[in-house]
Amino acid sequence: MKKLFKRLKHSSLSLFYKLRENAISVYIILGLCCLFFINNTVKDTKHFNEKAKLVKENIELAESFNYQMELINDLQKTNALQQDTMGNMRMYIMKLESVIQMQNDVLQKLIDKLKELDMWPPKQEEKGRSWATQSNEKANKTGSKL
Repeated sequence: MKKLFKRLKHSSLSLFYKLRENAISVYIILGLCCLFFINNTVKDTKHFNEKAKLVKENIELAESFNYQMELINDLQKTNALQQDTMGNMRMYIMKLESVIQMQNDVLQKLIDKLKELDMWPPKQEEKGRSWATQSNEKANKTGSKL
């Protein structure tokens, strides 16, 4: 054990003497190590800042994407509602078309009946009397009723 301590003491002293002899080289190496450490720290800091910016941009893009997806979903719902409304309007228009066709059929039958009674086309109105009163008077004269 004593030999080990003596050996360690002797080797550490010899190392210390060698370092003292080459002090300028040691100082240059230590200075370069410090510069390398500072340079590496600065690069790591810049890299961390760039990475933080990228993470922030990714978060903003994700939020923007989520907002746009919500807008797309809302537009799809609105589009579906409008399609339903348009379908209902088409059905309503078809019903109205059939009502108008029935009205046209009734009017055509009335015109045909008036033609049979020789009351179509209507004659020019006399002053102070309307076409309806003229038609009623003519119908009363012939004895037929509508």
